[in-house]
Amino acid sequence: MLNPYVYTLIDSINQQFSNVEWGYGIDTFWSEECYKYNIIHIQWPQIFAKYNGKTVSIEKLCHRIQELKKQNIKIVSTCHNLIPHYNKHKLCNQLYNIIYEQSDYIFHLGKYSLNLFQKRYPTIQNVLLPHHVYDTIYPNKPSREESLKVLNLKNNITYILCFGEFRANEERRLITHLTKSAVKENFRILAPSFCLIPKRRNLLIVLLMFIKYIFYKIKYSKYIVFEKRPINNTKLLYYYGASDISLIHRLHILNSGNVTLGFLMKNVVIGPNIGNVGELLNETNNPTFDPSHINETLLPAIKQAIKLKQSNKGIYNYEYSMKYLSTTYIAKKLYYYYKNMI
Repeated sequence: MLNPYVYTLIDSINQQFSNVEWGYGIDTFWSEECYKYNIIHIQWPQIFAKYNGKTVSIEKLCHRIQELKKQNIKIVSTCHNLIPHYNKHKLCNQLYNIIYEQSDYIFHLGKYSLNLFQKRYPTIQNVLLPHHVYDTIYPNKPSREESLKVLNLKNNITYILCFGEFRANEERRLITHLTKSAVKENFRILAPSFCLIPKRRNLLIVLLMFIKYIFYKIKYSKYIVFEKRPINNTKLLYYYGASDISLIHRLHILNSGNVTLGFLMKNVVIGPNIGNVGELLNETNNPTFDPSHINETLLPAIKQAIKLKQSNKGIYNYEYSMKYLSTTYIAKKLYYYYKNMI
């Protein structure tokens, strides 16, 4: 998967312990092979929506889970989302509810969802497993000087990085709202995925996105730096190397790996004061904004972040993440959770 959350934990457990055997994939879940495992760990429930190109009924999924539980196999899930973001599909929402209801254990990346689920599912074991940092993938970032040179950016400006997909126009509006203050406050937005042109067979969609891309380039290129195509890990490091601040541009969110990634990259991190994201930012004294009052709260949060970066807040974030959120530390916690289950 492009998302490194799962494989980094697996790799770290394998490095620290020799007595774990893994299997994965939707094919394994529906096969007889599934019965040889002690634990079935479900990350994103929408994987069950289809199998072999056909929609899977809720009844069939529930029956399968009950069969596994009769064999004393533990059903475990990680609460990445309460429901899918920007997905109004009824089946996907049902899948989330079913998987959480049928779980023996639910891992939570923060206390917000942990407290919520302890009330919602009091008979299920809800446990805390914070989102780890990807220190095994990104051990170092390039210097600011090198990064600015590679990206062709000026030196005397504060750069705010919005890393990650833009899932809806309301997220783009959050960024364009900031352009009104960018020159006065001497900052620019680095948002590589702000308006990507997709590679699709549907030429009409590609054409529409290309027109949209050109429009944004003409109107906002002075304030926002963005790309046509997704960037690779090497270029990602240059974006972090050039930036001083990370901005989580989500308006509807529970968790974000970009918070901890910003910590790892020694950035001050700004995010919405909601869910586990808001909880972690408040706990570490990083700035937050109110998604329902963006006009009044976002710019003050940025001004606060600019002040904090001058007092080595980014170094504090890095030290905090390496002490409490390293891959080795969180993987070890996961291993002992698994061991205690069986």
